[in-house]
Amino acid sequence: MMRRHEDIMILRAARQILEEHRDVGRFLESESDQQDGPFDVRDVLVRGQDEDGDTLLWTAACAGNLASVISLVKAGADVNHVNKKGVSVLLASVLRGVGRDSE
Repeated sequence: MMRRHEDIMILRAARQILEEHRDVGRFLESESDQQDGPFDVRDVLVRGQDEDGDTLLWTAACAGNLASVISLVKAGADVNHVNKKGVSVLLASVLRGVGRDSE
């Protein structure tokens, strides 16, 4: 059973890592064998959603943080997830211009 408030706090902290363009992969690896009772931080990072239904993968894709996108996909993040507004990971990254040349 996931604890909603704690899930959102973990996702917000992870977003700060993404905003600094750091890879969450190392954190995922360090959390792979650690579990606090029924609460699994790694599971929240890979599958958790915020109030809008956005996942960490969605955020990483929008930020253009390719290293984190790869790490999250390898960890099992749902690449087909759609948030509450009906926006998928792929669509969000395209709409935000991720990968465009800055010329």
